[in-house]
Amino acid sequence: MSWKKALLLVIVLVCTTVNVFADLLDVALLESQDEVEAGTTAEFTLKITNNGLERDVFSIEADELNVYPFSEFAAKIEAKPFQVKLNAEESAISKVLIKTRDIAPPNRFYDSTVIVASVIHPEVKKTIILKTYIASAKNIIEIVPQLPTKITPGKETKVPVRLKNRSRLTLENIEIVTATDVPKIADPIIITLQPQEEKEETIIINIAPAATPGMKKMTIAAYEKDQLRGSFVADVEILPKDRVEEDREVKRGFLSSTTTITRKNRGNTASEQRVEAAYNLIQRIFSSMTPKPETELNKVVWKFTLEPGEKKTIEIYSNYRPALYGFIVVALFTAILIFSIERSVVIKKRIFHGKEVMEGVKEYKVFLLARNGKKYTINDVKVMDLVSNILELTADFGSLKPDRVQHGERTTRLLWNVIKLDPGEERVFSYKIRKKSSIIGDVILPVAIMQYVDNKEKFVQVQSIRGILD
Repeated sequence: MSWKKALLLVIVLVCTTVNVFADLLDVALLESQDEVEAGTTAEFTLKITNNGLERDVFSIEADELNVYPFSEFAAKIEAKPFQVKLNAEESAISKVLIKTRDIAPPNRFYDSTVIVASVIHPEVKKTIILKTYIASAKNIIEIVPQLPTKITPGKETKVPVRLKNRSRLTLENIEIVTATDVPKIADPIIITLQPQEEKEETIIINIAPAATPGMKKMTIAAYEKDQLRGSFVADVEILPKDRVEEDREVKRGFLSSTTTITRKNRGNTASEQRVEAAYNLIQRIFSSMTPKPETELNKVVWKFTLEPGEKKTIEIYSNYRPALYGFIVVALFTAILIFSIERSVVIKKRIFHGKEVMEGVKEYKVFLLARNGKKYTINDVKVMDLVSNILELTADFGSLKPDRVQHGERTTRLLWNVIKLDPGEERVFSYKIRKKSSIIGDVILPVAIMQYVDNKEKFVQVQSIRGILD
């Protein structure tokens, strides 16, 4: 047999022997806490089974090259228990603890080699690779929110957040803070997370209505005593929001009022405004308005634009006291005038339209009222009136006939002599005239005259207003 065939036979025998020895031992990884923070301990649970035909003792040891100073990751690797005695077909549990270094570079996976071997038969052994992930101290809390891509300001938005403690440490009084460049958008949440614990929380976001619209970066961060333990950053869009509030105040006084209308834009976008108030022409005459409005039918209108945060104030002052004062002045003047007339000597001329007495002829009755409004008696009273000759003077003079009737070329003069008129005394004189239909247009009757002597022996003359025959 050649040397090549002999070498091949040896290799086959060695491989067969190794496989036989390997089949005598089984090592399974049941569970692991393989994601830890630097400086903490990763824990792995191994199940070791003796597949041999006799009792055996197995040791669990780490490769020395996987421990400091040969490793930048593991400060110490130990198994508890580090030896197990197993009968045939018996199994045992051993925990492998990997104490990580404080300065282990984070955000990386590290391999650790653990050898399980028979103490009685050293050739019976198995090697298992344990992988450990070193998480950053600033990222040991995983934050996964269901954050919307668009948020309406001024409206509460509930955001479910999943929080997970990646470390094997208990994290107490963790403050969950939500922030963006808009001040205070959510109240902080305080939680406690056990090792590897996962929780569901709800953050209520309420962005101020005046927040500037557009894309914003929103951060949800977890802090432990001001130390960042995890964060989440995403872009969200703050939507435009039109929100204008109006405050209307009316202060009333005596025949006056002041109306103040205030509008403030509490939204985050410019808003076109139109304010209307019902004021007719008379009301506008007695009102002053700031700023000056436009006028439409029976109303006034203000138009303006409100920028976010801007406030506009309209003031309307209405004062009807001048109208009252004017009315009082007119009333007083009228009263004084009436009183003056009532307290004076007057003669009044009144015309009463009569009926048509014959075809084409209409008859009128004229009354002359003489009154003494003085507090003393007036003497030598004479009442005179003129009648145009285009009119026909009848002989019907009522109860007091004139003392003298004088006919002239154009007029007829009527004269009544009254000895005296006592204070408050009145005398009524009347006569009738006729107008023919052939006379076109109105006929103006002259004034009636009253002459008398007052208490100072002074001659006085008063007259009435003219009359018109239509």
